[in-house]
Amino acid sequence: PMPYVNIARIGTTIGTTTDGNGFFTLEGSNLDPNWEFTLSHIGYTTLKRRASTMQGNSISMSPSTTALGEVVIRGTKYDPKKTTS
Repeated sequence: PMPYVNIARIGTTIGTTTDGNGFFTLEGSNLDPNWEFTLSHIGYTTLKRRASTMQGNSISMSPSTTALGEVVIRGTKYDPKKTTS
């Protein structure tokens, strides 16, 4: 199992991430088995799968054939100064 794999329905904002043990759930009573999802993780080839093929099945991801030379993460933090009177 792979933790923290991004799972997103193609063309929508519906999605989730696998937990620390590689498991995930998509909740909703009207999930269509024909919906297509992408599964992505840094350093691995992105997959496309139908919902019907993911339920209860293991999915294998292959390491990406393109070299991942460097990952740069940038962040900003807003930290307003507190003033006292």
